[in-house]
Amino acid sequence: MKKIKYYSLEIYTLISLGLITYSAIWIQPDIARKIILAYVFLFVLHEWEEGHYPGGFPEQVSKLLTGSKDGISPRIKKESRFYTGIYLLALTVVPYFLHEYAWLVLPAAFLGLLEGAVHVAAIRLFGMNKPYSPGMITAECELALTVYVFCYLGLNHYVSAIHYALGFLLMLLGFMCMQRQLVHTIGRRYRDLPAMVRERIRGSGKS
Repeated sequence: MKKIKYYSLEIYTLISLGLITYSAIWIQPDIARKIILAYVFLFVLHEWEEGHYPGGFPEQVSKLLTGSKDGISPRIKKESRFYTGIYLLALTVVPYFLHEYAWLVLPAAFLGLLEGAVHVAAIRLFGMNKPYSPGMITAECELALTVYVFCYLGLNHYVSAIHYALGFLLMLLGFMCMQRQLVHTIGRRYRDLPAMVRERIRGSGKS
């Protein structure tokens, strides 16, 4: 299990690329599957950009929560991707195989919306000295895709208001569960997170 956690990003990447390859060779994806495959591709790129760009997002979160300038160890950084991989696979594999229910693409779409907003906010939150936070380029690509998806689904009447509400709720519940595990991995309590974020925002506002 430790090896699976340690290489979770690589395993997640192989599964995702396998799904894309399978779709390219053996099936003709409908619009729901095409949307999901686009998110699969962007999520993989995002995980690598976010985690491997110098001063990566996990290190910035660790510094925010612990107050340490050293960030997290390479081992914890790699193992923290385990829970993220599970969450992203749930958001993509389930709607891929249940593609007849087009509304199931909405949790992934709402995550793309959230990622785009979070990475802009992180510039101030992490006190970055340039208009970029690790993972921001792919996050904004996810946001752009989400705008297209919302427009396409709405204009073609694939989803209703209740579907949007369910999609957002599923994304949020899964995201909170994932974040809880990530915060626990670096040795902090999830319930302390809002207070730490508020303190950092006040601190950055004074600087």
